Amino acid sequence: PRRDGIMVTLVETPEMAISWDPFVWPQALPLTLDKLRAAEQRLGVRFPQDYVDCVLQHQGQTPEPCTFSYGDGYSSVLNELYHYEDSPATSSQIEAQKSLHTGGVPAGVVAIAGDPAGNHLCLDFRADAASPTVVILDYEAGGDNQLAPVANSFGELLSRLS
Repeated sequence: PRRDGIMVTLVETPEMAISWDPFVWPQALPLTLDKLRAAEQRLGVRFPQDYVDCVLQHQGQTPEPCTFSYGDGYSSVLNELYHYEDSPATSSQIEAQKSLHTGGVPAGVVAIAGDPAGNHLCLDFRADAASPTVVILDYEAGGDNQLAPVANSFGELLSRLS
């Protein structure tokens, strides 16, 4: 399908279809598996297959619908999936990850997406390296409340977008 003259890709989930629009670049720039595996090496993780399947096709793109709920009545927007290319620095997973470490976020938490307020959606590998949960790094919360649970998996997050 086309939206505003731009090709978009639909992803079917059991509950709905998600369309992905360009965000970082004027058109989709699929990620190579080699580049993603190199990022896994650098980060010391193995991404779950639901995330791999999505980011290979949709790095640097924004989903529609895009709103998700978490915690006690909070909501946010999955603004863009971070990309793994060398440039631009905007929406770059590498740059987002650097900001996590300077912000005191523990190892095992990997930034994968952003929201409009500058918070990061992350995969949290600390409890289970094979099945990371999704958390949001809420810079306004601070302290131990900085990481709030969002979903049990990346696929669950996508299925809950509204």
